[in-house]
Amino acid sequence: MNVNYGIIGFLVGIACALGGWWFGRKKAREVRGLDERYVERARDARANSWIVTTVYIYAMFFLYIAGVSFSSAQLLGILLFIHVGSWGILTIYVNVRDTIDWEEQRKNRNQKLAFFISIFVLTAVPSIFLCISFLTDDWRYVLYSLPGSFLAGVIGLLAVRAQIKKEN
Repeated sequence: MNVNYGIIGFLVGIACALGGWWFGRKKAREVRGLDERYVERARDARANSWIVTTVYIYAMFFLYIAGVSFSSAQLLGILLFIHVGSWGILTIYVNVRDTIDWEEQRKNRNQKLAFFISIFVLTAVPSIFLCISFLTDDWRYVLYSLPGSFLAGVIGLLAVRAQIKKEN
């Protein structure tokens, strides 16, 4: 029974990812968003997400050496989650970074601080809880941390963006 739910979840996840990718590209094409800047930002985010994934591979290897055992499915699922999640977060980061004129915003350093705190909440807090989950072998820690950190991080990014738009 659990295997059936796993297969269904896997197929639904792939369908949602492909649908989101197709819909996003369709909307971007409508507003001429698929230009050379988009290609450069996507390349930058993808390259940096591989760096994050490599760091997590080393962390997983260290935990394995320290005696924490993983099944293949757990390890691959975690690495896929880390890679796709970091790719998405870094895509948001690169797009915000490239659309904000930081030189003009130097007078208001609070926005920059709020921006980096939001990125920290989106990335570091789930990472800390992931390590706690490995050490305690209780995955609820990471599952319960994801909605709160995602909500707080995205709200912080949206608030910074709205403040910057209001000033311009």
